[in-house]
Amino acid sequence: MAGGQESGRLAGAGISPTSLQFADRRIEAAFVAHQARRFRSFVRIWSVCGIAAYLAFGLAEQAMTPEAVAISFRIRYGLAMPVFLACFCWTFLPDPYQRFSSHLISLCVAISHASMLMVIMLAGPARIDLYFLFILLSMLFTHGAIGVRFTHSALVTWLAVAAFAAVSSLFAPPVQELGETLMQNVTLLLASSVVVFGNYNFELQARRDFRHALLLQEKNLELDRLAREAAEASAAKSRFLGMMSHELRTPLNAIIGFADLIARGAQGAASPAIYADYARDIHQGGLRLLASIDAVLDLARAAEGGLRLQEDMVRLDKLLRKVADRYRPRAREAGMSLELRGDPSLRLLCDRTLLRRAIGNLVDNAIKHAASGGLVSIEARQLEDGALAIAVADRGPGMSGAEFRAALEPFRQADDGTARRQEGLGLGLSVTRVLVELHGGRLRLTGSSAPGLAVEIVLPPTRIFRERAKPAA
Repeated sequence: MAGGQESGRLAGAGISPTSLQFADRRIEAAFVAHQARRFRSFVRIWSVCGIAAYLAFGLAEQAMTPEAVAISFRIRYGLAMPVFLACFCWTFLPDPYQRFSSHLISLCVAISHASMLMVIMLAGPARIDLYFLFILLSMLFTHGAIGVRFTHSALVTWLAVAAFAAVSSLFAPPVQELGETLMQNVTLLLASSVVVFGNYNFELQARRDFRHALLLQEKNLELDRLAREAAEASAAKSRFLGMMSHELRTPLNAIIGFADLIARGAQGAASPAIYADYARDIHQGGLRLLASIDAVLDLARAAEGGLRLQEDMVRLDKLLRKVADRYRPRAREAGMSLELRGDPSLRLLCDRTLLRRAIGNLVDNAIKHAASGGLVSIEARQLEDGALAIAVADRGPGMSGAEFRAALEPFRQADDGTARRQEGLGLGLSVTRVLVELHGGRLRLTGSSAPGLAVEIVLPPTRIFRERAKPAA
């Protein structure tokens, strides 16, 4: 292909060496429209010059061939000049002109040659030398029309050369030598070949420039996309630093403060219940701090490929019960109930620690967002294809698909403003997705209409086994 492919960056941008067309029709149509817009003013000037040239030819014929003036006038003013005038007017119709500009210009060129040949036949052999000069000038002028397709130009030009060769052989004067007629035809052929070759090179270069412009545009779009991603990453980093400061300082302040109260015996020796409350607050602060650090470490290990599964066979109901037992006190404190439904006959091949953490993250989010007095449920069911779906649902405000996709990104939350209603680093769903994908599963949103939200962990059938029923004694 002429010019070759640009490293495969722009599919369909290859140029045929024969027809000079792009492989992709959409790129071809865009190039044709671009060329038509680019040379619209030139085509108008070219059309006006064509009309002026035929007026000049008509005046010259009055002096040189008065015997054929009447017929010549009909051909020039009744056929050729109206076509050039139509071409000029056509340029003011944007859409049709852009689609058919090359066809219309080629028609003007063909009519110009045809009118010259008709005048030669009508004028007779006496003026064939003069009209040879006229048709040569006409060919050089008409094919100077920038914007005409190379294939159209070549077809019209060589048809005109063949037609002149036939006319000159039929109407050549008897005294004219064969060598002179042959020389005229060869001269015309060489001139037309130069014109066609020039059009080929001009169009080829124009197409290469257009392709390079498209590639540059594509690279600019890619740079814009990368710049947006860099800006989003920078914003995410800023959000992370702000949230990390809050999520670390808050539990640390509680731990340090309550530990100081206990160490100083601020409530006296006769207040063990108060000190027990302080100890529970310290414990909760430590758990919260540990959860934040675990989430960051899990995400970092997953990004570096250092997170590995330690797989064994696990009973599904026991796994879910451990998650429920851990989060039921938190749900009770928030005035909610936690409900568990699972098939006791199902077993999983999984990393029990990582999968328990993934399900726990969903339950933690549900407790945070569900309304007080509501219900959070954990339900496991086997799908028709054998896969396992573990759904965590709540009666909270819900989440749209766009908010869910945003929350899957690290350090992003559906409620991502400065006045967030919920605590956290915004890592829960993103870490959950990483842990689930390590098991070959996927995370999906199954219910998003308020009130309520349901998020499912779907594990592949290859990890699901059903325990055989024990025979009756």
